[in-house]
Amino acid sequence: MKRKFRRPGLQERWEHVVNSLERIIPAYELGSNRIALFADTLMRTRAVNFAVRKGETILDLGSGPGVMARAVERAGGRPLLLDVSRRMLSVSPYSTKVQASFEHLPFRDEVFNGIVCGFALRDSRDLTDALQEIRRVLRREGRFGFCDLGKPTSRVK
Repeated sequence: MKRKFRRPGLQERWEHVVNSLERIIPAYELGSNRIALFADTLMRTRAVNFAVRKGETILDLGSGPGVMARAVERAGGRPLLLDVSRRMLSVSPYSTKVQASFEHLPFRDEVFNGIVCGFALRDSRDLTDALQEIRRVLRREGRFGFCDLGKPTSRVK
């Protein structure tokens, strides 16, 4: 029997995940911290250090309440937050925000020198479309720094 190809991403589970994330906004940062076994700050810093150059506007994909944006600011960049959730954006202290999905970025082609994404790319509805959009808005010599966690494929020995 031929297996049906399934595009990577959340697909039909996407709305459920977005709603779940909105319900945990008050505990969002602490939850991320614990899920990543307190390595999230280091992971975010590495992604930001790769993507950010001083003075550049950096697109923060799946920005949530602005955790990654703080790291962008510390590195000398100017964060532009993008999230699909209006509620997430509303709790962010940053004023430069856009509500949109990864799969439909409302920007011109090749407009950003740097893009960051912290623990959010896995929440795309369609990962293939999201990556194509990221490539479209990133300049030819641009930098995409992201961090995420994956599911282990074997036991810890």
